[in-house]
Amino acid sequence: MSMAISTGRAGIFPSVRGPRVARTLVIWFISALAFLCVPAFVHTDFLPALLAQAAIAAVFALSYNMLFGQTGLLSFGHAVLMGLGGFATVHGMRAIGAHDLFVPLPAMPIAGAFGGLLAGVLFGWLATRRAGTAFAMITLGFAELVAATASVFPSIFGGEQGVSVDRTTLPPFIGLDFGPPVQVYYLTIAWSFACILGIYALTRTPLGRLANATRDNAERVAFNGFDPTRIRFLMYAFSSLFAGVAGALYAINYEIVTSQSLGVHASGMVLVMTVVGGAGQFVGPAIGAVLITVLQVVVGFYTDAWLLYLGLIFMMTVLSAPEGICGLIAKHRRAFAPRVLARTFPAAAILAIGALLIGTGSVVLVELSWRIAGLTDDKTLHMASLVLHPSQLRSWAFGTVLTLCGLLLIRHFRSVIASRFAAPVMGEKGAAR
Repeated sequence: MSMAISTGRAGIFPSVRGPRVARTLVIWFISALAFLCVPAFVHTDFLPALLAQAAIAAVFALSYNMLFGQTGLLSFGHAVLMGLGGFATVHGMRAIGAHDLFVPLPAMPIAGAFGGLLAGVLFGWLATRRAGTAFAMITLGFAELVAATASVFPSIFGGEQGVSVDRTTLPPFIGLDFGPPVQVYYLTIAWSFACILGIYALTRTPLGRLANATRDNAERVAFNGFDPTRIRFLMYAFSSLFAGVAGALYAINYEIVTSQSLGVHASGMVLVMTVVGGAGQFVGPAIGAVLITVLQVVVGFYTDAWLLYLGLIFMMTVLSAPEGICGLIAKHRRAFAPRVLARTFPAAAILAIGALLIGTGSVVLVELSWRIAGLTDDKTLHMASLVLHPSQLRSWAFGTVLTLCGLLLIRHFRSVIASRFAAPVMGEKGAAR
């Protein structure tokens, strides 16, 4: 059964008409302008490096969401596509530097895109013949296969040390040698926003709509004359292309790619980013990627238990907000209306206090557990002016009381907010006059 996608009057590219699309483009333009202005107002390299890492993670998460959120394919080997794109980039950079070819650094993400696309076509041709659990297991097998192959071919994957490269060996581009981090930052942001716009445009095409239909009901798509296997394969190929670009940007920023980027751990991390941010909304995975990146870098600077915090955030998201952060905001968008906000603000403020108490109490309990297990050199926990010892019962009682108080507040005022939120407001459509 062949799949012929009819573009109709809209064509392949999405229409830019309509207030919703215009508002989205304005938001992206403002976001891009804010990213571009960061180096002008921040005179340290830490924040630009953090934002560049978050932008790469956002592209990676959005490419994964093309499979998980749009097509309904749970993949456990998506990091392989990003890693192979990174290896293709570093080998391309080394070849250009060795043979003095005139290929500037801004063109190297194309090599990563080609590497990811090639791997996606090869793996996707086999994996997309099945869906559901079978597809997830096949991608997991691919991930383990490539990870095992990396140790067999050290000339390609560099063994345990990986493959490193010097980006300054490439020819300059309009006078830029990309040695300073700020130049690499602008290059990363430019490619990241180009990829985000490309992914968004793809979601508005007939292929993107058919992917959503295949996710919801593949049998009905086949009944209407389209091949679900072909749709899944095309989405897998495009997703691999953007994942390869993310791998190329990673290689350019850090000038090294190791076999660890091919492992299941990285694939699990992008799944966490997508679920926490929300796979139901387009910007959800990007929000999750920024949040997890900040958690990994900033929180990881203060404590070694950041993976435990990540697990707690993931568990709380799945249990209390399975639609993710962005989906939760979209679900309660009506609460931001002035009249509804005025009515629910007091209870919402108390709810926020309860969440703060739960967070503080959880941090106390986690850090005390980390210290009593001997996983850190610090024997005491310093919070503001408090000094908590894991050997003292009052320290554990302090964290437990904070957590329980927060849970009680949320349990009570959650129903209050729900009742006030559901009540009709005078002047709204459908409200009683």
